[in-house]
Amino acid sequence: MRGADTQTKQLFSYVNLEDRIPAQHPLRAIRTLSDDTLKALSEDFDRLYSREGLPGIAPEKLAENADYQASQVVRKRVEEIFGWMKTIGVMAETRHRGLAKVDWQFTLVLAAYNLARMPKLLADST
Repeated sequence: MRGADTQTKQLFSYVNLEDRIPAQHPLRAIRTLSDDTLKALSEDFDRLYSREGLPGIAPEKLAENADYQASQVVRKRVEEIFGWMKTIGVMAETRHRGLAKVDWQFTLVLAAYNLARMPKLLADST
């Protein structure tokens, strides 16, 4: 079931989101374009969602929420680290069970990951 697209001015913030972006900023034009596009697709979304069950988050909400978009950037970075650990760091399956036994292996693999990143980090800092 599709959730409602209700507009909230403040969400977990004491500063109005509209005040954070300057009036002439390109994001405002992009926001207007995306709002118009999502309104045009609203009927298509209605057809795709089930009429039964609990309401889900409206796609319009997910697309416009800056916090959600920022969280996806962080999530991508975390997923990259865990992907590296599982493939190159050989942590997809461990020989040991239990936190005490796997802790040292986890620490060493993350140290190796940071060493592998070091040349790029040093190049970016200069």
